[in-house]
Amino acid sequence: MIFLCFNIKDRINIAESILNHVLSFGFDIWYDRKDIFLGDNRMISNLENGAANTNIKYAIVVISPEFSKGNYCMKEFDILWKRKLNNEIHLFPIFYNFTLETIPEKYKFLLDYVCKFIMPKDEIIFSIYHIVSKILYDYIENLENNSLKSISKLIDDNFFKDCIETYYSIDRNNYNAKMTTLYLMYKYMQSKIEFSDIPTYLYYGFDKLYSFSKLNLQTDLRELQILENMIIILLNRYFIK
Repeated sequence: MIFLCFNIKDRINIAESILNHVLSFGFDIWYDRKDIFLGDNRMISNLENGAANTNIKYAIVVISPEFSKGNYCMKEFDILWKRKLNNEIHLFPIFYNFTLETIPEKYKFLLDYVCKFIMPKDEIIFSIYHIVSKILYDYIENLENNSLKSISKLIDDNFFKDCIETYYSIDRNNYNAKMTTLYLMYKYMQSKIEFSDIPTYLYYGFDKLYSFSKLNLQTDLRELQILENMIIILLNRYFIK
């Protein structure tokens, strides 16, 4: 599960866009309007069930000019940072409506980590690609067979073998062609296994990202990484004997 930490004044400007993009990739995200109900204790809900929840392994933190003015978001961040230092959680810092020169001194320590800078007119989806790519990367790091080449030697299906061979024969910079090959593997999988029992974060990204490739829009390495990692996970779970 992913936790979203932000000042409520940034809800409309950026938080709900982040929420919707993350949900569209099939991930479960802890969000106050989704997980807190009328009459709930804010301290327990936001902090104990939210930021301190041990089931939450990732957190998106939106640092904006309003952030330090918020009561609960600052308490959430304190908890998240302590968990980060204890290697319990991975943080995704996003600086919203800041430039490198205008970041408050007390947040400059976050520049030691990979951060994203988003201005009000920027597209948020490209930052979400980084988040999704990291989560899936962590997943496959725990797999014994975490590359398509190694998996190809362990599966019997000739269609998958041919697709993997084709995938590696395509120029490394031809992202659209590579993504199309992975999408064909995904569509073939749909004829072989029941997707209703599969976690949504392992396949929602296919239709979302392939729509860009199909329209011949420019794609980049992060999008390709997302699809490749999802294919690797699915092949490991359902097709290696």
